[in-house]
Amino acid sequence: GVIMRRLTMKKQHIFLYIGVFLTLILIIFLTRQSKDDTTSLTHWAANTLPSWLMSPINPFTGKPFGTVRRMAHVYEYALLGMFVCGSMMTIKRIPFWLRSVLAVAICAVCSFFDQVHKIYVPDREFDKIDLYYDAAGYLAAVIIITIICLIMRKMKKDE
Repeated sequence: GVIMRRLTMKKQHIFLYIGVFLTLILIIFLTRQSKDDTTSLTHWAANTLPSWLMSPINPFTGKPFGTVRRMAHVYEYALLGMFVCGSMMTIKRIPFWLRSVLAVAICAVCSFFDQVHKIYVPDREFDKIDLYYDAAGYLAAVIIITIICLIMRKMKKDE
């Protein structure tokens, strides 16, 4: 029982850390793309993926939340936020509330350094608006993962 549970926990840690690593590689790859490759990928996404996914409508304004390129930031960083928060939730030595705070901080640092990285990529520039779209993604993911973990903790206590 205990050995199998530890083995399973170790597999969860490995899966989550690999997820963080691969998501960061994806973000770096997308940042380093040429302008033509970025435009091509944007057109592909706009023409292939469902419109509600690529241009979701803000129910308060009736306008899209952002362009396809901006929405890509939300999804990239939601994926990062999910893996980072999941990884943090496996570290039992850190108080529960601090795990979510650290996940947000780690994602914010990654987002900021991604923008700094763009300064050194031809035809790219630091874009502070991207920071807001990144934050929308990782904050949503961290909140969702934290709520799921709170529910799971509550269910464990009730057993």
